[in-house]
Amino acid sequence: INRRKNEKYRFWLFIKDLKYTLFDNNNPTLIKALVSFDLNGGTTTSDTSERYMSIIKADNFFFNVTKEGHSFLGWEYKGEQIFDAEGNKLKECTIEENMTFKAIYETDEFSITFETNGGSEISPLIKKFGESISVDDPTKEGYSFAGWFTDVALTDEFILGNTMPAYNGTLYAKWD
Repeated sequence: INRRKNEKYRFWLFIKDLKYTLFDNNNPTLIKALVSFDLNGGTTTSDTSERYMSIIKADNFFFNVTKEGHSFLGWEYKGEQIFDAEGNKLKECTIEENMTFKAIYETDEFSITFETNGGSEISPLIKKFGESISVDDPTKEGYSFAGWFTDVALTDEFILGNTMPAYNGTLYAKWD
């Protein structure tokens, strides 16, 4: 090989899915890394397969992530938030290694009021999704409580468990 003075050569080196480029000064510079996504219990309709990236930018991410009872806040890497839910970059993050970005969420608060239809009064619930709740069945003289419903016509039954559901609205008592 005839080499002219100060001429540089580019060589490729692959190490465990990392793609480096070596210049003639033998200082490796990472140019692409395998990036994966941890939905952290959420779901998305986007392609979540691993992908190679050379720069971290919002176009390479997806932001239609959902998780019941939670609001999607964005993506983090090593415990630091990189993107918010709208794709705004909050912190610089450079490709250094194979990376896994994790979806981050905030637990939502919900409010349920109770229309007992002539029964004993029940205080409204205002709690975060998944928090423990305890609601006594209402009483009404001469009637048996037959359950909670989401509609005035009492056709859409709602089973109220022992944790706060992802539901905002009024529940209506049915009596037999």
